[in-house]
Amino acid sequence: MNKIAFYCDFGKIYGHGHFSRQLNLYKSLSKKNKCFFIFTKKQIEDARKIYNKAKFIRRSNILNHKQNIKILKKNRISIIIIDSYLISQQDEINYKKNNIFVVSFDDFNKPHSSHLIFSSINYVEKRKNKFNSQLWYYGHKFNLVQKPKLKKVKKNTILIHGGGQSHYELFEKFLQETIIFFTNKNYSIDILSTNKKSKNFLKLKILNKIKNKKINIINYTKNLSNQLSTYEIVCGPLGVTTFETILSKTLPVTVSIYKDRYYNLSDWIKLNHLMHLNFYEKKNNFLIKQLWEYTIKNYLDLKRNIKLSKKYLDGNGLKRVEKLILTNYNKFQNNKKINQENNNKNSNLYTLEKCDSSFRRLFLNARNRKINRFATRFSSKKISWFEHLEWWKNKNIKKFLIKKGSSIKSFFWLRSFRINKNKYLYSGWFIKNSSNLDIKLANKTIELKVVTAKKHFKGYLWIIFMKKNNTFVKYLNLKNGFKIVNKVKEKRMKKLFNLSDDYLTMEMKI
Repeated sequence: MNKIAFYCDFGKIYGHGHFSRQLNLYKSLSKKNKCFFIFTKKQIEDARKIYNKAKFIRRSNILNHKQNIKILKKNRISIIIIDSYLISQQDEINYKKNNIFVVSFDDFNKPHSSHLIFSSINYVEKRKNKFNSQLWYYGHKFNLVQKPKLKKVKKNTILIHGGGQSHYELFEKFLQETIIFFTNKNYSIDILSTNKKSKNFLKLKILNKIKNKKINIINYTKNLSNQLSTYEIVCGPLGVTTFETILSKTLPVTVSIYKDRYYNLSDWIKLNHLMHLNFYEKKNNFLIKQLWEYTIKNYLDLKRNIKLSKKYLDGNGLKRVEKLILTNYNKFQNNKKINQENNNKNSNLYTLEKCDSSFRRLFLNARNRKINRFATRFSSKKISWFEHLEWWKNKNIKKFLIKKGSSIKSFFWLRSFRINKNKYLYSGWFIKNSSNLDIKLANKTIELKVVTAKKHFKGYLWIIFMKKNNTFVKYLNLKNGFKIVNKVKEKRMKKLFNLSDDYLTMEMKI
């Protein structure tokens, strides 16, 4: 029987998320192994309120990694499972030096020295295996959230939560504007409170300021995950509850309460979770209203799409992770290598891919970069997430991305349309990150854009409009086969597309 220790963040600063997902793994592994959480006295008290059958090894309040190693040795721990921002790569090395099998859970694709690393991130540049006997497992299929029980949905009901610690003060503006939006609508709103502090905050900031008889403050329940399916919408910060909401086939509406946590939005969009405002957007009254208007108007479509996410998040990740941990630990015991297969893909090779829906946020971020906004003929203002979603729906717009190795470098789109019987093509492209124009990348993007257009749009007249002072891009377009139109045609095009005199028109017959 193996002895397994769990070290995870838990408490006022980090909330319940890390503990909640590791608790599922703890319960499963405890059936055939001896398992413990390494917690402080206060953490043990709080954890017992959530699951009183758990076993604990007490540590001091001050984080001391030498002490942790002594604790692990004293209790003859053979496997340590880490879900913490506080454990460093060097700590992982020290655990390995003491012949402990190290497993880490990662939200940010950080460097690790553990034997096994499970990351919820799908679309990032996967880290090279710099250490012997190290395996990385990426994606939602390794998510530890279990399938909740499904119950009958109550019509026009919304649950609002503030995460494990009910941090409503971190999205107060959003909360107030949300309540105001639904004040004159036939919706019943339950607001979840996990502690006395949050309950007092809600009474002071919400109930005393906004008169809405259909608001109820409800207390936290251990079986909350099994109640999520009874609501039409569950609203709150991104996190474990969002995964549970998706598995409950309920529509999540979320906000980012921190700038840097849990926010690889492409991974959430892969699960068809679209109704989200980032850290800055959640403070904008107009965008909050736009969010709820879009949600109510498109509710059935959004809900239908959430149900399709079972292809990526199926609730069986716990079984996969448990099997991988025990299988690879047995190999470790027998001194067998657990190296992952080498990826021989050329990291300097540019490749072209269709841009699937999970990249919608990254695509928007590129569209909204200042250098790209001021190059467009339409507007220099930022495009909102909801305007972008409507644009994305257009079936005549084909979107693509360009990678170098596994890292995304640029995007482009091609839009086909007809005027009378004439077939036209229009396009745009964006560099993903660089604030200055990367000459080689810009040329490669235009080159691959031309190859793609010739493959899919034979017989079309491809028109591009660009600022006359953009001489560099003009040169690249000429190099890749575009021609400047004559003055008669340019005059007609400017009238047809309402262009000012500072634009140059170029074309290519495909």
